[in-house]
Amino acid sequence: MSVFFHVPATYRNDLIPQIKNDEVTEVYGKLPKDIVGGGRPHYALPQITKKDMRGHIKALHEAGIMFNYPLNASCLGNREYTDAGRKEIFKFVDFLADSGVDSITVAIPYLFELIKKHYPRFKLYVSAFANVNSVIRARFWEDLGAELIILMNQDVNRDFPLIRAIRENVKCSLQLIANNSCLGYCPIAYYHENTTSFISQVRAVKMEPVKEYCTLYCHSQKLIDPANILASEWIRPEDIHYYEEIGVDSFKLCDRTMPPETIVKVVKAYTDRRYDGNFMDLLFSFVKRHKIILADPKIKKKTPIEGIYVDNRKLDGFIKYFISGDRRLSMDENLIYCRKWAEKAVTIDPQYRKDALKGYSRAVKNLIHCKD
Repeated sequence: MSVFFHVPATYRNDLIPQIKNDEVTEVYGKLPKDIVGGGRPHYALPQITKKDMRGHIKALHEAGIMFNYPLNASCLGNREYTDAGRKEIFKFVDFLADSGVDSITVAIPYLFELIKKHYPRFKLYVSAFANVNSVIRARFWEDLGAELIILMNQDVNRDFPLIRAIRENVKCSLQLIANNSCLGYCPIAYYHENTTSFISQVRAVKMEPVKEYCTLYCHSQKLIDPANILASEWIRPEDIHYYEEIGVDSFKLCDRTMPPETIVKVVKAYTDRRYDGNFMDLLFSFVKRHKIILADPKIKKKTPIEGIYVDNRKLDGFIKYFISGDRRLSMDENLIYCRKWAEKAVTIDPQYRKDALKGYSRAVKNLIHCKD
């Protein structure tokens, strides 16, 4: 069995030869804003036009690579139940069809059925935002006609017994996100999904990175306790084969907010099944892609982003603890284990840690005390 990779769009036709690989079967990407929205805020995405996207899809098809468009917002504010809302959705999906999009990823069951009924030409995938973290949820989507399910990364990636159970109970393709860095069992995951869903919709309110509460919380927790960096749900390139052996069909690589050259680096590392150096180089991390202003706006100082080093070679063998388990690990058990490995594999510059935590605290305080 061979696994496949679905990779972010660079929108650079000249870089297609560098990501073209027998294992790279699909590229995914979207416009900064659309009627449905998706998993990343508009200000973090490449500011491409419809014409740019059409041209890139054509070039990918000529190289034998398919294109996936995520319409994976977790909430539409119930606009999908209005005649006007449905009309807008149909108009946009017509555009996707005319542009040559091969597959669409969704998180809302009603939207899934709507597209399946009226646009049978599309392959339909289930987003990680659908939070499929059980056999029952996987069966629900397969019964609707899903060809591929992206399992909920925060809850599933390290849970080998659960992955095996889902694999044994559904026939559709299963995909995991390999290099995201959300907190394991994140307590605010659903809220974060909703905020990013709304902010990437055409009616989104204006918002800046510094006001993104969920990202501030996530990164502060990793600096407060470095074990949270290792307790995130990422999968190393060297460990892909363990998932292949239990029936995972493909892996989604992040992130479409990364610079094109970084996307190429990530694809190479995972298709090579090895990376030497700072593993943080491969992880989607909002603060690495877009420097959040953490200091006082009057000072206009930005906190450095080069302060965390995770030695990938020192993580050899890390995953075996999870593979050998016959039960789901609690977050406490996970953190205890990860703290031992963090001591030898993770280095955080003390000044960076101090400055960043101070900046995160100030940013959150400004959000909460806005009435004062």
